[in-house]
Amino acid sequence: VCSSDLALWVRSNVGETEVLATNWTDSAMFPAVAQRDTYLSAVPTQQLHGTLELSPQLPQREAVSKSLGAGLSPEARTELCAAQVGLLWIVNPSPGWDMSPIFSNDQVSIFELTPELCGPRADST
Repeated sequence: VCSSDLALWVRSNVGETEVLATNWTDSAMFPAVAQRDTYLSAVPTQQLHGTLELSPQLPQREAVSKSLGAGLSPEARTELCAAQVGLLWIVNPSPGWDMSPIFSNDQVSIFELTPELCGPRADST
């Protein structure tokens, strides 16, 4: 799920300030390999040691993240766009995805949340 080709692609093609979301939320390997900020990762660790500010958001963020395996629902899109997520790292995406990945291997596909999907970002000029 965190193959060297995928990690190399992310580090070579994804800006250092880009936020990634994934449906693989239990592992800390995802942010370690990607070396990018994440919408949610390492949920068991977050539950035990995360900040008090994030604790109330964990159940909602985990539900949104887990739902991504089946496709990008309007609710998930709204939530992820509001959180400034730019890329989705989806492990074994279902055929319900109606977007084309910008990168994929045998286990993971990466999809982009474009301005057409989210609208202009607050930090864009």
